Amino acid sequence: MEWFILLAVCYFVINIAMAMSMQKIAEKKGHQQSAAFWLTLLLGIFGCAYTAALPDLVLRKQNEDLLALLLRQSGEKEE
Repeated sequence: MEWFILLAVCYFVINIAMAMSMQKIAEKKGHQQSAAFWLTLLLGIFGCAYTAALPDLVLRKQNEDLLALLLRQSGEKEE
């Protein structure tokens, strides 16, 4: 019975560490109000898969800004 309690505590600690990591990854991808922490805490590896599948909003914004700049510059050259 003691090993079961130890195993449950270890699982819970590891799951919390994974959930915190996934929340940080979601924030780096631009998702400030993400459910990544709770999904990872409750679903484990499926929550990690959810976080990995999140689109990178920061990269998307940078690409949109770069495209707008290039379009503006090409419009200036034609004039």
